Amino acid sequence: METGNDIWMNLKFKTKLQAMVAVAVVVLAVTVWFGLSRMSTIARAEADVSTAVKRVKMLNDLKNDLLRIRLNLAYMIFLEDPAKLATKAEDITKLKQSINEGDGLLP
Repeated sequence: METGNDIWMNLKFKTKLQAMVAVAVVVLAVTVWFGLSRMSTIARAEADVSTAVKRVKMLNDLKNDLLRIRLNLAYMIFLEDPAKLATKAEDITKLKQSINEGDGLLP
């Protein structure tokens, strides 16, 4: 009775080469199939990341607007000129409108 090694040693070189190429083709086909099957998952993950990035941008804009409002309020505490106070109040109103316009961005 021949073992697996004896059978392999008795094959011609052409047959061995064909067997190795067939194994390589099967391994490559399995690799390609696995990669293609995972592409839909990757596409969904990319869409989630895109949505998250938009939300982070919106929150960063909100943070910046609130910081500017806080800075304007701090300036207003020490200002005595009514014209400058009115300018700061107008800036705060514009920033508040900017924040209110951004309310509908979250899905």
